[in-house]
Amino acid sequence: MEAFVDFPWAPPGSTGRLAFGEPVDVVQTSELAGVRSALDRVAAQAAAGRYAVGWVSYEAAPAFDPAMRVRTGSGVPLVWFGLHDAPLSPGRQREPGAYACSSWLPGTDESTYAASVDSVREAIAAGDTYQVNHTMRLRARFAGDPLGAWVDLRRAQRDGWFAYVDAGRHTVASVSPELFFTWDGSTLVTRPMKGTRGRSRDADVDAARAADLRTSAKDRAENLIIVDLLRNDAARVCVPGTVSVPSLFAIEAYPTVWQLTSTVTGVGRPGLSLTGIFEALFPCGSITGAPKVRTMELIADFEDRPRGVYCGAIGVVHPGGAAAFNVAIRTLVTVPEQGLARYDVGGGVVWDSEGRDEYAEALAKAAILDVTQCDVAILETARVEGGRGGPRAEASDADGRIGGLVRATLRPGAGPIAAARVRARSHPSPSAPAVHRRAADRIRSSANPFRNPTNPRSGARSSRFSASPSSPRSDGGVVGRSVVAAQDDSAGGL
Repeated sequence: MEAFVDFPWAPPGSTGRLAFGEPVDVVQTSELAGVRSALDRVAAQAAAGRYAVGWVSYEAAPAFDPAMRVRTGSGVPLVWFGLHDAPLSPGRQREPGAYACSSWLPGTDESTYAASVDSVREAIAAGDTYQVNHTMRLRARFAGDPLGAWVDLRRAQRDGWFAYVDAGRHTVASVSPELFFTWDGSTLVTRPMKGTRGRSRDADVDAARAADLRTSAKDRAENLIIVDLLRNDAARVCVPGTVSVPSLFAIEAYPTVWQLTSTVTGVGRPGLSLTGIFEALFPCGSITGAPKVRTMELIADFEDRPRGVYCGAIGVVHPGGAAAFNVAIRTLVTVPEQGLARYDVGGGVVWDSEGRDEYAEALAKAAILDVTQCDVAILETARVEGGRGGPRAEASDADGRIGGLVRATLRPGAGPIAAARVRARSHPSPSAPAVHRRAADRIRSSANPFRNPTNPRSGARSSRFSASPSSPRSDGGVVGRSVVAAQDDSAGGL
């Protein structure tokens, strides 16, 4: 177990960039009845001088308001915090290891997602809600060191509220751009993010997209609805008359998207506790919609799985009680022992939303996952026939190191098989080649965790596939051949 935090905020005398080794103790619960007491214990340990790093899952919400309805069965603790006496010095922090990751497979296609958007619009027309944050899940097979993936994602995201928590069975690697709240013992700050445009490599097009977002009536309305919701939430625990909006409709630039953000602040009432803040604010309105309680009921109806850590909050409580948490979006969750990874995306749906546009926005938010992939040459391909056998391939660079498995071309009629691409990045380590080999071998040799969504009882796929010939890449490299991975709707609580 270990944890890393890289936040652009910290209380006076501390730093937002922290690393921790094995916790001296763990506070966790998977029961709603234990959520509030777990947070109380975290606050007590911070008051006694310890750091606490961890998360509160989306499905913990009914612990603060029983009217909030959620799906259950995520398999992830509702609350998990590691307790630490002190952060590690820079010289004691370990280097990230190698990892391999298959292609990310959306759990929902465009037509299905668009149908859900239409259902949301019907609920808006019926007066049930003003806005619903609708989401979908992407999954991949994963082997190796999740810290390596977090380092790559953090580098690609550049700015944000970044946290990594290895909790043993699960690892959570978050590169969220969105602040949930900071609390310094006096002032409460929250910064909702609503409104997105994908970036372009063409400078003129990119500037036009930013300008369009800045002036978009739809996106400004979407943002304002959530600002109003968070003003009301903050007013529950702040001194009357102190809640304000110092920044409205600010444009923030990230490598793959433009985002529209606003800031809400207030002075906390005397005696305000960590549990009290979560009771007032959680989950963040930007990832529910408004009104919160009714909209969460709709989310439970429209979405096909529990969210888990996604759309919850990940953060750190400093000695003395000051705290900072992100909104757990842009967050990679892995189950190392099962070789599975999950990453969810979504966006706010309002009356004038279009299903196709919402799906494109969601995928734009997943574009950062490209850094977990790479193209390499494949030296051998394989096929699966009659439900027997399994994916096999060898990939190496000029030095003989395992590099990855790249896309395959499927024959007509091959069925719902998604091409996989496996990636292993070299990090400075004398044993890196061996680590690469083990990571890629685990991907290739693991039993297929993905079942045919059109036939839930199906096991191994009965079909042929052939690999496409290698072709030159624009950067002079080689796009090779690959094995395949099929899609699944179960496995590992992800």
